[in-house]
Amino acid sequence: MLANHINKPANTLDCPRSAADVYYFGMYVHDYLDNIYRNLKLASRPNQDNRKQFDASRNTCKDEIRTLIENYLNRCLGYFYKNGGPVIQAPVSDTDIQEIQPFFYKIAANFYDQLETMSYIASKGDMSANDLKVESTKYIIGLLNTMEKLYSVDEVKEAFEDLITVEKNLLQ
Repeated sequence: MLANHINKPANTLDCPRSAADVYYFGMYVHDYLDNIYRNLKLASRPNQDNRKQFDASRNTCKDEIRTLIENYLNRCLGYFYKNGGPVIQAPVSDTDIQEIQPFFYKIAANFYDQLETMSYIASKGDMSANDLKVESTKYIIGLLNTMEKLYSVDEVKEAFEDLITVEKNLLQ
């Protein structure tokens, strides 16, 4: 399979403990998708216009996630300075992470398997670049929705919701 040449990251990711971790996870998902698409471009040489459209939509999405990261970090800095420089603890405890982590890895592994399947179908020419964009975006939304349900901390849930909104904007 084409995607087997891409390092599967499911068990190498850290389980998000804060909003920043969630945003970085969203960026990582897009980087992984970029790797798949790069390999597809090499294997199947899809239509140039479709490829440009796909690349542009992914770059827009990554730019929006970068903005979310910057805004979050600015809020953290503001809190830090306003409160005299306290160490900011991650809102998700070690105990919670130990409970969440196996489910997080399983959900991520299933997601990456779905992307692998889509890349295989696309490499055979049975899925267009636009269909790949739409389907991968739907799978990312599903991934984020499922992962959000693992958490009870509002800050982390809101970060997942932010990423879902960014993804939904791709479908419009």
